[in-house]
Amino acid sequence: MDSASQGHFVTERLVQQLNLGKLKAQIPPQGINGVTKTIHYVVSLEIKSRFSNWKTKIDCALLPKITGMIPATFVDSSDWGIPQRLLLADENFNRPNSIDILFGADVFFEVLCHKKTRPRNYPVLQDIDLRWIVSGKIPLAAPEEVPRKSFFIRNNDNLDQQLQRFWEIEELPNKIWTAEESLCEEHFRKHTERNDTGRYIVRLPGPEFQGHLGELYEQAKRQFHQLERRFQERPDLDQAYSEFIQE
Repeated sequence: MDSASQGHFVTERLVQQLNLGKLKAQIPPQGINGVTKTIHYVVSLEIKSRFSNWKTKIDCALLPKITGMIPATFVDSSDWGIPQRLLLADENFNRPNSIDILFGADVFFEVLCHKKTRPRNYPVLQDIDLRWIVSGKIPLAAPEEVPRKSFFIRNNDNLDQQLQRFWEIEELPNKIWTAEESLCEEHFRKHTERNDTGRYIVRLPGPEFQGHLGELYEQAKRQFHQLERRFQERPDLDQAYSEFIQE
């Protein structure tokens, strides 16, 4: 739950586990120190409470990872005095675990209820529509035993310019092209593009290349028959090959 986030986020791991569909989008969320990362997909989720009738539908930006393990280490909460009658939204809140969904401000304040309590000098117990959550500062008997982490953030806005200068430096000197090389160069320039995920798409040579392939068909045919004979001798290889092709 993030009361300051203007959007919702979900991890690729959870989307794959639930086999959810993705929609293309161009979202440039901005984080600490103005660092921006472009997100290319959005996933629609329907969230329901395990303990009440509350539910909502949200669109989440898709990220490979939202944050690290929370908490960073196991927290002993046995002496916090949390009432046994309370239904916790996360019964294992004190054990390190991955974060797969981040709710933004609109959901945070939608589920927020008025009840809250603090067992002695320990974290706050807050009642929300998803049931009680535990958050806040925890007492540390031995702070030196808690692992500390340092973070360094760097803005790589000029990375594209650096790569461009690199390729300009490494560019091969001009040469005289043969007719075949010129044809390949022209085909590459006309039919090569890059999709939203960063992958390059190159069209296969069309009719203009027919007649320049030599005897490749007969060679490929012989190799195909040789492969089929191997499959007859090794059914296990045949099955593994078929599974790979299907994948």
